[in-house]
Amino acid sequence: MIIPLKLHKNTLDPKANVYCGEFGVIKSTDPDSRRNWHRDIVSIFNELDIGRAVWDYKDGPYEHFALVDIPNSKPYDEETLRICASRK
Repeated sequence: MIIPLKLHKNTLDPKANVYCGEFGVIKSTDPDSRRNWHRDIVSIFNELDIGRAVWDYKDGPYEHFALVDIPNSKPYDEETLRICASRK
């Protein structure tokens, strides 16, 4: 995945920004796999300076991807939340 992203970034106007508006892993995935996938994709986004938004950050009608349990104001998994918020 990283090679097509690098090629795409190299073809853009140097002042242009790339943004990923939605990404995530369904909540029913085992926690280690969910963390690892987020860690991998976030590290790629960070390396390539790609802005991002985690899909369904808050609980809602599509809570399957949620990172935060809104009624209790607590993350479902602290580590996954830290990974998604990490920068270079």
